[in-house]
Amino acid sequence: MSDEQKPWFAPGHRREGIPRQRQMGQEVWRLRHPDGRRVQSCEIRDDSKVSAGWDVTLLENDELVLSRRCVDEAEARYVARALRQDAAGTGGWT
Repeated sequence: MSDEQKPWFAPGHRREGIPRQRQMGQEVWRLRHPDGRRVQSCEIRDDSKVSAGWDVTLLENDELVLSRRCVDEAEARYVARALRQDAAGTGGWT
């Protein structure tokens, strides 16, 4: 039986996914370490046209760290502000 015919839960089953490009959102804030080595940023993206609300993403060095769905833009901006306060409160960020 080939990998294509095995059920998805079978041991050793591997299926190639479709490569996807990350969709950029609107950057709300960016924090840099004083020596310039680490960068955290937060983006929001409007997915309400497909009834998915708003997406808030926290990135570190352009790698996804956290994603959260929100009902509307106001909630997304609130979550982004809270994430910034939390990140800046840990110290060492500018």
